[in-house]
Amino acid sequence: MCCVVLAVVVALMFAASFFTPTFSFTNVKPAFNQELGVFQSILIILAVAPWAYVGFDNIPQTAEEFSFSPKKSFKLIVFSLLAGAATYIAMVLVTGWVFKDEFKLDGQLFVTGSVIEAAFGWIGVTVLATAILMGIFTGLNGFLMSSSRLLFSMGRSGVMPHAFKELHYKYNTPYKAIIFIVGLALISPWLGRTALIWIVDMSSTGVSIAYLVTCLSAFKLFSYRKRHQYYHPFYKTSALIGAVISLIFLILLLFPGSPASLSIESYIALFAWLILGIIFFFVRYKKLKNMKTSELDHLILNQKE
Repeated sequence: MCCVVLAVVVALMFAASFFTPTFSFTNVKPAFNQELGVFQSILIILAVAPWAYVGFDNIPQTAEEFSFSPKKSFKLIVFSLLAGAATYIAMVLVTGWVFKDEFKLDGQLFVTGSVIEAAFGWIGVTVLATAILMGIFTGLNGFLMSSSRLLFSMGRSGVMPHAFKELHYKYNTPYKAIIFIVGLALISPWLGRTALIWIVDMSSTGVSIAYLVTCLSAFKLFSYRKRHQYYHPFYKTSALIGAVISLIFLILLLFPGSPASLSIESYIALFAWLILGIIFFFVRYKKLKNMKTSELDHLILNQKE
């Protein structure tokens, strides 16, 4: 329901923007930072693009509970990516072509909201706030479900503490994992906007690494040989392209000379997260190394041995 409301509101605002007094296609002309130049201005925005697409991975992370085929899940992922891209593009265009220089936006943190208020008044802001709330609700719901199921799967495999694999006696849900995730979510807003920006920047790096590993895994799985069990030349080529793009994102974020490189605080947060991951890895490494592939498939994917 929230997704439907979000889609309807965005579509209505996009259509209504054509009838505003300030509408003009000439307003969409990009405004670049004159000090940095065109290329560096684009790179700064491009580097955080992986973070904007966090959330679509909720679908495969919760696939174990789907009652339909994996082929339909794949179509659902592709559709969600296209729908998300269309939503981003629509709101960027609405903000761009109704914007006028006389709008006083100096120092405004939420440019889109300020532009909508100047163009549509308080009604427009209310409608926009409705769309934002729907986006937040769907995001919270999706992340809560997928992250708790991810912890459940990791707890079942022995990567994380076994407490996370326990299911509720009545609802059959990983309730301890859900409580843990909700606890973290309730703490994070108290860190403040500045600290959350550091975490967002750090998460862009984590997402890029996840995309890179996934693409490399897919590249290894699929084959160009016709007799191979997983003969899919298109998928293999797509995986290679995805791996190269992910690597470019990592270079933009981690290379010190890059205009989109992380801040010192984000590097510190990333380093702390890395140390935590290494500790968990070495604590569980000996046990995981001695497990057979069939046992891991059973514990992680819940497949029969």
